[in-house]
Amino acid sequence: MQDIKAKINQVRSFKQYKGKTDAEIEEMLLANEAKKEMLNEITFLIDKDEKKFAQELLDSYLEEYNFSSFSEKDTLKNLVYFEVLGERIKKFINKESDEKAGAIPTHMVEQLIENSEQITKLKEVLGIGKKKEQDLTWLQTWKDLEKKALDYYKSHAGENYLKCPYCQKMFRVLMRVSDKEIVKSTFFEGTKLYNKKLFSLYHDKRLTQGELAEILGVSAYYIDDIYNNLFLKSLQNEH
Repeated sequence: MQDIKAKINQVRSFKQYKGKTDAEIEEMLLANEAKKEMLNEITFLIDKDEKKFAQELLDSYLEEYNFSSFSEKDTLKNLVYFEVLGERIKKFINKESDEKAGAIPTHMVEQLIENSEQITKLKEVLGIGKKKEQDLTWLQTWKDLEKKALDYYKSHAGENYLKCPYCQKMFRVLMRVSDKEIVKSTFFEGTKLYNKKLFSLYHDKRLTQGELAEILGVSAYYIDDIYNNLFLKSLQNEH
């Protein structure tokens, strides 16, 4: 292959390379060169139609599958050859049938069958066809899971809804609560972060302001505010 930088500059304006980086263009050029070499190594291609068909097969397989080893690429070349040969045999059989009023040469049919068997074996070696089967299997698995999820939702929808024992409003939780006990949170008073037991310990000097602030994850100012405006007032109301 000619100097790669010169080749990149030469093809940069081509439609398929527009917007590509030098590295991307180089990769594409090397891939195209590799395909040309593989096509030239496929033997007994007798005309332009067969070469075009072989090129289309190569492009299709190399686009969908990754053949990295030398043996895989060699097997791929053999596969393409047998597929081209299969088309050649089919054309011959059709021609013979047209020229001989529907008579089909048995030996060519046998060759076609043998050729098809060889194609199948080579595809199995390369794993061609497995990708689509795996995709279909994955899709079916996804559909099965989706159906199970929807069926479960329909049969258990009510378990995710409950009524607040204080405001009586219905709300939904993102977990099943049929086997759970509902209790009032001890760390909130309305919307304020508050725990009466902790503030009692602070009131009795058993916790410092800093310790209480660290436990609740708030500032010292917040402790003062809640202590004076909520805790002390609650003590006054109790008396």
